[in-house]
Amino acid sequence: MCKDKPVKAIAEEAGISRQYAYMLRDNAVSQLENICIPDSEAKRKINRAIVSIAMNCHASLEGIQRSIQDIYGQELSVSTIRNVLMSAAAKADEINRSIPLKNIQEGANDEIFQGHHPIMAGIDLRSTYAYLLSPSPDRTGETWQLQMEYCRDQGLELAVSVSDAGSGLLDGIADAFPGASIQLDIFHVLRDLRKEVTKFENYVYKTLEQIENYRIRLAGPKPRKSTQERYEKLLSTIDQYMEQADNVSILYSWLRESLGFTGLSIMEVTELCQWALSEMASAAPERKKLLKEIDKFRKRLPKTIGFLRQMHRKMKEYACNTGIPVEAIRLAYRQRAFPVGSQEHTAIGKRLWKKLGNKILFLDKILAEIVSFTMRASSLVENLNSRIRPFMNEQKRIGSWFFPLLQLYINTKRYRRSRKKERIGKSPLELLTGRPHPDFLDMLNL
Repeated sequence: MCKDKPVKAIAEEAGISRQYAYMLRDNAVSQLENICIPDSEAKRKINRAIVSIAMNCHASLEGIQRSIQDIYGQELSVSTIRNVLMSAAAKADEINRSIPLKNIQEGANDEIFQGHHPIMAGIDLRSTYAYLLSPSPDRTGETWQLQMEYCRDQGLELAVSVSDAGSGLLDGIADAFPGASIQLDIFHVLRDLRKEVTKFENYVYKTLEQIENYRIRLAGPKPRKSTQERYEKLLSTIDQYMEQADNVSILYSWLRESLGFTGLSIMEVTELCQWALSEMASAAPERKKLLKEIDKFRKRLPKTIGFLRQMHRKMKEYACNTGIPVEAIRLAYRQRAFPVGSQEHTAIGKRLWKKLGNKILFLDKILAEIVSFTMRASSLVENLNSRIRPFMNEQKRIGSWFFPLLQLYINTKRYRRSRKKERIGKSPLELLTGRPHPDFLDMLNL
């Protein structure tokens, strides 16, 4: 009787809103679909396919709808598909909350954005397990602290947090884990400074182009006096600008190299970076934005070189576990500061051989592991951003209910390849717990 009536007319007759009328319609359709699929095994397979297509194929609800129609010949409403995914997400949330996080000590934390809405993310630097993936109303310190305290209830006790310099993030982590070492991500600190260095270089190139254009115009039949004046003004300053830009670029390269595993002590790295920053400021005193970034870098330097302090802590741990004196490990690291074949490099090698004998053969491997597990940047959480981006691109706004499902999917997906051989064939969850686990769909009882 209501088949040809518009929804608006039906809603007005019933005295309800159109949105409520649509909701009643979708619920009715969902109930009818359940009646039309009495076979529980067939329904289970369809539900399994819905979740699989959503996660493995990054499909939209409409895409899942068409795929189920093509594969099973079954017409399902978008509402039914959403209900299946929401039910799976609720189970995923229970599983995520049951995972103990006590083995996580070093984490990378950041905000990922879906549109203008922040999603707080945290990932274990060792196992790559995502312990936090939660949409949040804002990026304040209070919100970050609250999210971290939820994780702390699961056993998370961060000793090291690597992140960018977001004020809310830094405050929230510090409040949730007062004893944690806050380490700034090297990439973001260097990137901000590099932008201003590049702008200065581009300014010099543009000035050179202007000088050439003026030269061509002055070679014409009627050169103007104003053109001659501008040409001479630029010509008188270009050599100075070129020298300044070259010096700033070279100093930036030295600064970047200093923030590596160079064999230098923390004090030496600090002094070298401070010197490079001071020289950059002296080389281009009129570049106000560059000076601002230099000053910002100088203030952030103590937390930026926090990775060196972490490396020295790891040296002590390895010394306890291997029986090799920590002084020997530090000396082997110091050897990196000198070129191979130099007197200093050779002298250190002789001292190590005298101290360790045949054990020196294991020293390179130990030092390589220490460096490998000392993180300078929050690259893993940036990588997490790229992995979840395909899901977000399907819709302008994904419901908050979806993220527990996405978190479980990412944490149970096994690595097919990795630069770290110990990760190949294992999932982040397995790397965290040290135990195998069922397939993603089986964990959801699908």
